[in-house]
Amino acid sequence: MRPARTVVDAERVATDATTPSLMVYTAGFHVGVYQVRQAQMAIAEAEAAAELGGFVASQTDDTIVIRVPAARFYEAVERVSGTGDVLHRDLRATDVSEEFRDNDIRLRNLEAMRVRLEELLSRASDVEDALRVERELERVTVELERLRGRQRFLADRISLSALAITFRPIASESIRDAEFFVLPFPWLRTLGISSLLRVE
Repeated sequence: MRPARTVVDAERVATDATTPSLMVYTAGFHVGVYQVRQAQMAIAEAEAAAELGGFVASQTDDTIVIRVPAARFYEAVERVSGTGDVLHRDLRATDVSEEFRDNDIRLRNLEAMRVRLEELLSRASDVEDALRVERELERVTVELERLRGRQRFLADRISLSALAITFRPIASESIRDAEFFVLPFPWLRTLGISSLLRVE
């Protein structure tokens, strides 16, 4: 269950940043495991979600997406990597500093423009002038809401990293097991290690 948390404040992310870069960290995994359900439960209940202050964002039969605080992203990566045989791993760090700060400047400019338009509307001398100002005010308001939504989205992604893990079921005779055995004849591999171990 997703724990209660404070709603991300886009302005706070911008002003509280102590480094020049605002980064969005994401990870994608394909992991081979013996028991898919048990592996998902381990991730969801303890290993890389609740223990790291995160939560499960979504879950299907074979995939789980978790969100964890950005400061604990690499710790979560290590936890996930230890759940089975990592078949594929894709780690990304995206710098969104320029977009975030550009949007912040545009928001301030649009706010100032909206104030001026509201003043013009209050002083409009005829209907035609009032309609023209209203149309421009509506355009500015729509753009403001769009940028605010984008800033909230970026702030959320900066604060909480996303890790998507897809689990693939593997047979009990894994490649990892095979590393402990050296078979003298290639054709013996076709019998399966477990079959060989049962030979008396």
